[in-house]
Formats: sequence, C-alpha cells, structure tokens
Amino acid sequence: MSLRASYTAAISDFVGADSLSVLGMLAQGQQGDLTAAQRDAWLQQIDILKLSLPASLDGMILFEFIIPRIGKRADNVLLLGNQVIVIEFKVGSDNYDQAAKNQVVDVTGLRTSQVPPSLPV
Repeated sequence: MSLRASYTAAISDFVGADSLSVLGMLAQGQQGDLTAAQRDAWLQQIDILKLSLPASLDGMILFEFIIPRIGKRADNVLLLGNQVIVIEFKVGSDNYDQAAKNQVVDVTGLRTSQVPPSLPV
C-alpha cells in the first residue's frame, strides 16, 4: 500500500493476483467500517479491470488514489508510460446523474464535455 493509494501493483501482478487478496489490501486502507456495498463495489471493479486489462500491458494500477493538492479520491488510476488514466466507477448505476459528473470533474480537473462516459451494456 502506498501513502496515496490503498492498493498499488504492476498491471501484470494485479491481473494474476487473487481477487480476495486485492480486496483485503483495499479493506486495510479503508478508514472507518467497510460496508457490504463498498465491498461488493470493489469486487466488481476488480473483476471488470481483470477482464479488461491484458496482463502484458506495461504499467501500474492504483485503487483509491488520493489526488495530491485537492485531496479527492479516484477509484482507479492507470499509469501507462507517460499517460495517466483516471477511472471512476458507478457500480450498479445505469445512468450518470449530475453528482457523478461533478465527482469526475473534481477528480480529473476536466470539463464534463471532455469526460467520455462508459456504462456496461
């Protein structure tokens, strides 16, 4: 666990890791009680990312990363060479309300018109 993220690993290590081990690391970094909803959301995130990221992808993955200077927390950050990709999950949602859009804008600093939404079909 880094000072700024609850879980940090090379993508290849993450893809090969046991999902419950990853969950355990996330739970250790959790402040306060871990709710069933948060646990289930993390398990879904872990499953989605493991299915979506090839183990051969050279980079790092971070969970629950605290953004320097603004103190907001991003669900996931991918570090791929000189690219930083911020991923915000809305597990269980079938649309994005204004609060969800505002959260992405706060975390990324992007305007909403620059944020590409992606919901599972």
